[in-house]
Amino acid sequence: MKKTSLLLMAVAVFTLSCKNDKESQEESVNMEPQEENIPEDQDSDIALFDGQNMDNWKAYNADEITEWKIEDNALAFSPTEGREGSQNLISKDEYTNFELSLEYKIAEGGNSGIMWGVQEDEKFGEPYLT
Repeated sequence: MKKTSLLLMAVAVFTLSCKNDKESQEESVNMEPQEENIPEDQDSDIALFDGQNMDNWKAYNADEITEWKIEDNALAFSPTEGREGSQNLISKDEYTNFELSLEYKIAEGGNSGIMWGVQEDEKFGEPYLT
């Protein structure tokens, strides 16, 4: 009986301490957007793709986009047959302090990803090397 009481008391103390830790963590996290860092003349939402054109994109270390096209209001990759590697897209402008929201679809067995902090430079053949 004593062991059961001690076990129940230990569980109760542990539960209360976890609850208090969670409450103190929630109080210390500010979830409000920091709007003071956004210039007044700039909209806080920037759409990099509108389903109609690729004006905000360029090919990594290339002058023109050759392996990407727009299909059904979405960017679609269509690789050049026999070409080694793939053509990666990068945004024309650089961004900091951003929130990214997107929808994507990839074929089974596909290899894709999103990279940020990429530096375009001829000494790097692929953006993931930066």
